[in-house]
Amino acid sequence: MTSLTLLGLSYFGAFILSFLICLVSGPYLIRALHKLKYGQSIRTDGPETHLKKQGTPTMGGVMIIIAVTLSTLIFSSWNNVYIWLTLFVFIGFGAVGYVDDYLKIKRKSSDGLSAKQKYTALSLVSLAPIIILYFLDNPAITHLNIPLLSWSPNIGILFIPLAYFTVVGASNAVNLTDGLDGLAIIPTLLCAVGFGFIAFDVGGICLFSGYLIPETFELTIICVALIGACLGFFWFNSYPAQIFMGDVGSLALGGLLGFLAVLLRQELLLVIMGGVFVVECLSSAIQMVWFKYTKRKYGEGRRVFLMAPLHHHFEKKGLTETKVIARFWVAAFLLLIASLIIYTNKIF
Repeated sequence: MTSLTLLGLSYFGAFILSFLICLVSGPYLIRALHKLKYGQSIRTDGPETHLKKQGTPTMGGVMIIIAVTLSTLIFSSWNNVYIWLTLFVFIGFGAVGYVDDYLKIKRKSSDGLSAKQKYTALSLVSLAPIIILYFLDNPAITHLNIPLLSWSPNIGILFIPLAYFTVVGASNAVNLTDGLDGLAIIPTLLCAVGFGFIAFDVGGICLFSGYLIPETFELTIICVALIGACLGFFWFNSYPAQIFMGDVGSLALGGLLGFLAVLLRQELLLVIMGGVFVVECLSSAIQMVWFKYTKRKYGEGRRVFLMAPLHHHFEKKGLTETKVIARFWVAAFLLLIASLIIYTNKIF
């Protein structure tokens, strides 16, 4: 059996195992969460159509974390430091999200960890592996790849703050996007497809990247496992959702995508590939800043959007939830295609 065949079997095995773990465990987890009364608290100031979702089981991201972690450990090399660092971020961010979800459930409100507590925890989890990466003997890790350019400047120690904001920012962006049934999971899956392709190129064939980081080759296993887990979770999270991923899922998935971008030196490309997440995050930031500014200047807060994040704005304008979800998925797919075209072509 050739090495290429074994590689293909590893990819297939990671995908199938991850998919089946979510598909098989889903009904059991949903029943267990119902029994424990671990249901989602819905904001009363949101769209009225969301009130019927009150009590829907949350924390479903646990099955995604278990599926991806087990599949990765079974089908990848345990000698690869990048695998361990990635899983550390993935599980660590998930743990922060778990605590946040648990507090929300116990308090029966949308108030979990305070913003300060959450970002302190996320900062500690992300900075440790980022600093380890910086001191690894790999000169390519501090080079910033700029889309469409063959020039990649060495940013030196600036790698640390860039990587930090990429990982924590991506985590927050996915968290904000996870407000409609299946809205966040499909763009996450599409980003996993894109990073899987890039990891295969950067870590092995080096056909398009122009640089080689051999250790990243096995990150393809994580990406394939993530694709399987996303599909398995989507089986239960599609409209009308039987379960939500919760912060345990959204923070973990966002952190994982951000850290993959850092390892593959594609922080800037993530802005395009994960454009749906970026727009959702920006809409919330713009809304908050403008509200505070106008309140200070005019005595009353004014809004740019009917409601933030952006998907709620469209709901307030009268679009159905399924219509908003479908259009965001189309946008995510087009952004993936655009990202891969940009990645495979250098103009300057």
